[in-house]
Amino acid sequence: MRVTRFVMLFTLLWGGSVLAQSASASLTGLVKDTSGAILPGATITARNVATNEVRTTVSNTEGLYRLTSLPRGTYEVKAEVQGFKTVSQSDVLLTVGDTVRADFELSVGQLSETVNVSSQASLVNTEEGRISNLVDEKRVSELPLNGRNVMQLIELQPGATSNPGNAVLGGSAGGNSAFVNGQRNRANNFLLDGTDNNDQFTAGRVAVNPNVDTIQEFRVSTNNFSAEFGRNSSSVVNVVTKSGSNIFHGTAFEFLRNDSLDARTVFARDVDPLKFNQFGGTLGGPINGTRCFSSRPMKGSESPAARRC
Repeated sequence: MRVTRFVMLFTLLWGGSVLAQSASASLTGLVKDTSGAILPGATITARNVATNEVRTTVSNTEGLYRLTSLPRGTYEVKAEVQGFKTVSQSDVLLTVGDTVRADFELSVGQLSETVNVSSQASLVNTEEGRISNLVDEKRVSELPLNGRNVMQLIELQPGATSNPGNAVLGGSAGGNSAFVNGQRNRANNFLLDGTDNNDQFTAGRVAVNPNVDTIQEFRVSTNNFSAEFGRNSSSVVNVVTKSGSNIFHGTAFEFLRNDSLDARTVFARDVDPLKFNQFGGTLGGPINGTRCFSSRPMKGSESPAARRC
């Protein structure tokens, strides 16, 4: 009976969260020849420049292709089909929760011939009717943040306003109680790498506030966002953290605040003491798989690689 009650309580507390929501991006487009005729059966390859991760798909009978669940990053995308030159688009930037369109126009030629095209970001998103704003790594790292709380940047988005009434309780100061489009702060939906990051006990606040140096970017969707997010109606704050790459990289920081340059008030004899040090760092890079070999004797024609577990 106690086990049943525990399961019911756990379901009530966590049943509203939906895991693995979109912290990635999608790539779509049309493949055609120089005359405008569609090209079905073209192989589309997307390679993440930072990690060398490769994803492939094939255009359908209408010449359309779509790659979903792609990690954010810069990609090299190429289209190839027998009897046509290969076309490659470089610098295709995919951001969190975004759908990017990359069309291809192939000319007749040898498959071994490659035409390189530098991709340009579209000024208008023609794939979605969502209203959203991206806060990229540059803004995250350079904009001033009291307490290094990145959620304060939500208040800088169009339609968002702070909640000064909760400043004493850390609401507005913590950046977690922004009112978006006139709705209550508890109507915001916080995601971290695609998982529910809402405080289950305090509405309108995040459960985990990640270190600023670990955040790659985040997107604030304020209207007409996809049904996959659900849950709340005001906004979706989709935060994605940094991942590894082909090279080692890291950061180190220390923020110091003290009373050395502070002025005392008219009625104070001395300056109020203040000593505040906040320091830390991050480290990322490639992770190589560990090789495992069997302890059984090797057969005469067997290679060492065949004994690998």
